[in-house]
Formats: sequence, C-alpha cells, structure tokens
Amino acid sequence: MRKLPKKLLITGIALLLSVVVLGGVSFAWYTISTTPEASAVKVGIYADRTILISSDGENFGQYVNLSDAFQNLIGLHPVSTVDGLNWFLPAYQVEGMLMEAKEFILDDRLEHANISALDDEGNPLEGDELNERDKEGYYYYVDFYLMTQVEDGCTVHLSFPEADSFDDLLTDEGIQGTYILGQPILKVKDGEETLKLSYGGENCIRIGFLTNPAYSEASGLDNTGYSDIYPKNGFVIYEPNSDIRTSTGKPGSGEQDQAGRYVLGNDFSAEVFQNGNYLETKPLGFTLDSNGKTVIEPVTIDPAKLIIQKSSSWDEEDVLEKLRNRQKVTSAEILNYGYFISSQYVTDRLQTSGTASRYVSILGEAGQNGSDVSIIHLIKDEPVKVRMFIWLEGQDPDCWNDIAGSAFRMNLELTGRE
Repeated sequence: MRKLPKKLLITGIALLLSVVVLGGVSFAWYTISTTPEASAVKVGIYADRTILISSDGENFGQYVNLSDAFQNLIGLHPVSTVDGLNWFLPAYQVEGMLMEAKEFILDDRLEHANISALDDEGNPLEGDELNERDKEGYYYYVDFYLMTQVEDGCTVHLSFPEADSFDDLLTDEGIQGTYILGQPILKVKDGEETLKLSYGGENCIRIGFLTNPAYSEASGLDNTGYSDIYPKNGFVIYEPNSDIRTSTGKPGSGEQDQAGRYVLGNDFSAEVFQNGNYLETKPLGFTLDSNGKTVIEPVTIDPAKLIIQKSSSWDEEDVLEKLRNRQKVTSAEILNYGYFISSQYVTDRLQTSGTASRYVSILGEAGQNGSDVSIIHLIKDEPVKVRMFIWLEGQDPDCWNDIAGSAFRMNLELTGRE
C-alpha cells in the first residue's frame, strides 16, 4: 500500500517583524542593547490530511489562523534561553554597559511575553505610557495542537519541498518552505529605486518549539492541554541563516571605535566573522559550578535539540516585479532555500576544530531539504500541545545595534516522517 505524504505548514508566518531602536546610545548584547519592535505579524498553519492542527485542542482541521495572537504587542527585545522555560533578560548599567549574567532578570512565568501595546479599553498606548510598557515586552509565544492519524505515528521536522514537488495550491498561495528573510521593501525617491532585502536581524532571530509544556504549581502558569502520553517540556531551537554574518561590511558599534570593529570590538575582517562560517551560540542557562552552586552561564545546546539552516535568499528580479505591480511578495519568490545542516555533524567539528572562537566553515556543505532533528514524535489520535516562541537571541554574535530597523518575513513548513 502506498504511503501518503505527511506534511504540515506553519506559514504566512509571513511574519512581518519590524525592529526599531528608540534613541540613545546602543550597545549590542554582550555590550549592545537594542529595542526591537514587531508589528503586522501574520501566522497561518496549514496541514494535509494526515496531520491535523487545532488552536484549541478540540476542533482539528487542515488550517488554523493564529495571526490574532501577535497583533498589537510590544516589540521584541534581545533575551536568551536554552530550554524555553527560563528566559534571561539583560540588565544594564547606567551608561548602557551590560551587567554580568548573574545580574540578569529571570522570567520563568512568561511575564515579559506577549505584552500588549493597548490600554484596558483597547486603545493604542502613546507617549510615556507606551515607553513604560515597552520596557516590559521581550518575546512572543503562541499555542497550537498537533495530531496524526497515521497508524504508527510520525516524527515532525522542519523542511522545504523539492522544486518539482511543489503543490499547485502552495505555489499559488506562496506558503511553501522554511525560511526567515528580510521583508522586501522598495523605496522610490526622485525616480531612483532602492530595494532592501536584508537587515541583519534575521541572523539572530530564533524559533523555539516547547512540546507538551508542563509548569510547576509555583510558576502560577496554566497547565491546560498537558498530556501524560507525551514527554513533558521538550524544547527544540530553530536557528536560520546560520552561515551569514551581520558584521560583513559594517563599520562597528560606534565611530569612536577602531576601524573594522564589530561586536565587542572583534575585528570582522577575521576569518571567524566571514560569511560561510557557523558560529556557535551558547544561550544562557542554569548550571552547577565546582561547589555545586547554581549559576547562570552560557550553555552548549544539545545537538538533538538544535535545527541549523543555511541562509535562504529572495529572487531579486521576481521581488522587484511584484513590488512594482503592488503585489504581495510570497515564498514563490524565493530564489533558494537554505539547506539544513546536521547539528551533530557541526557539533563534532566544533569539538575537533581546536579554535577558541568555536566556529567551523559550512560553506561547502550541501545539507538536506529537511532537518535531521525532529520536533516531536506524534502518536496516533493523541493530540499534543506545542508552544511556539519567537525571540532575538542576545547571545548570538550577530545580535548587535545594527539590527535596528530590521523587518522579517517567516515561513515554517513541518513534514511528518514515519
């Protein structure tokens, strides 16, 4: 009997995230603080007949629109997490310098997620009230449920389709593939056209999937949707554009810096900061020191919980034509999708590279059109809750002041494998 393909699309995530700095001297994470703002976020999830999806865990179907979850929210600010449960918010000295990690603010109750930019009556906040509220919001999340009717179940992976397998509907709607790219903008001034496709923020953004979330009573968080069938609190991080450096061609964090400076004064002309290299990011997490005391330190991500993707790119000519004709730019205008690189392969090379800066070249690595790391294994007729997070990873070397003004377009495609 022929096996049917199992494919789920989290798409239109056509996530438009605008990132804006609100004045003052800025220093990138490590030393720079930025004030990203996000708006006009659109999230739709499409599924075929073998994977079902629901926004409430009861009414399952082939499509669910989650756009409302991201409307009228305070923007993204750099944070760090390795488990999706403990979120570390930066603390700065008066002059803007970053404090030590032990001084960071721990958010384990989602108190700084999905902060509304509206007042109690639903009106947009303005002036000082908006500025005060802006200090509270850092990251986003949205919940949905997955289920399969495949007899032996299936594992769920991020992927993009082969060029000759595009479904006509998906091509028409422009919702296929997995990528995070700059939102194309065409500006015309004095008859001159300027097309902007890249902003830098797409190189430090992360998507996290927390499966079957279960919180302690002390957290005060709702455990609605928790299942005894599935392992609790599985967390997988998706890192896009892993081989592109925001630093390329940038002057540095301030004119007073030595020419050719980048984050923390690093010389971006060095090999480690060139496109084609993968730089390891170590998010902040809890560890035990030699005395058994709990401390906050950078943590190496388990390769079984990290999805690494090379950079994707727009077809500039197709994008220009769409924008000139005032048409919507979709994933149909993607020139190429970044291949997924085995995180275990990258980790092994990092361990044997012998470099203190923890980087390896992935320039010549072809990769696959689907991730080797699975988000979860679905069991037939057993729904599971998935909490999807969106954040700017402050520990990423590419998270610095030049990402200000970034705008993103996201699309996520999930494929089931038996």
